Amino acid sequence: MAHKKRASLSSLFTERILCVDVGTRFVKVAGAVRTPRTLEPGDRVSIPLAGDVSPEEVAGLVAKAVRERNMAADRIILGLAGRSAFFRQVSFPFAKREKVAQALPFELAPLVPVNMEEMVLDFIPLGSGPGHVLAAALPRELLARWIQAFEAHSLSPDVVGLSPAGPALLAGHFPQPMPANFLTVDIGWRSTSVLYLAGGALLELRSIPLGLMDIASPHLAAGEDPEQVLARLDLNPVHSGEQGTAVARSRDALAAIGREISMTGFALQARHSEISWEQTLLCGGGTLIKGLPAAL
Repeated sequence: MAHKKRASLSSLFTERILCVDVGTRFVKVAGAVRTPRTLEPGDRVSIPLAGDVSPEEVAGLVAKAVRERNMAADRIILGLAGRSAFFRQVSFPFAKREKVAQALPFELAPLVPVNMEEMVLDFIPLGSGPGHVLAAALPRELLARWIQAFEAHSLSPDVVGLSPAGPALLAGHFPQPMPANFLTVDIGWRSTSVLYLAGGALLELRSIPLGLMDIASPHLAAGEDPEQVLARLDLNPVHSGEQGTAVARSRDALAAIGREISMTGFALQARHSEISWEQTLLCGGGTLIKGLPAAL
């Protein structure tokens, strides 16, 4: 979903990019500088959100952080949580993007219980065959509200993306070389997104309704901030007593996520036996938990 502005002459050579990822508990803001040959990470900040906040409140918090850190940008990418959108996999007998865009509303209409005229539609190709796409439908009024909220602070988004498809769209911009086929596991606050990429194309995407909250809950005391629990959590199985029991329960929650990932992988391997997964990329808040990669 794009919202385009005219590029400046300098941005044709060096482009300052600002990425804004609006999550359930945090909004993450990260800067980067892209040249014709490199993509260098810049400043970044994570802003806590107090409960359900409006687009206007989020835009105000982001604008304040951008001013304080002098994170000027030529290009702004806004990522919205996917909980407000409908995602469906759709297949067409043709692969040309223009034809898919024309036919998409008619294919989605019986699959999504909303009026297509009230939705903004977009899609990304899946690597499982010509004409196979992952389609998204987002309420038009909601998208307009988010864009207007940021434009009010002179932060006009060039591109608006939706999780959980975001990691797939960024696959071509990782600073280090990536293998042709890899698995991305993004552990969020209440859900985990699993993406299988082959040859740079998204082959399969799944959202698992388990996340960091399920891993942290065995360690939560009454009134305690879950983020503080995650910051000190260690999933290595070397604890005893009550702490050992809580760690075991957290590892059980993580094992449930792992089983769902494996089931998806087995089903995908049955359909695409010629593809092997060479590497797993772990992202999201789960990367900060000690012992999580080994436990997963």
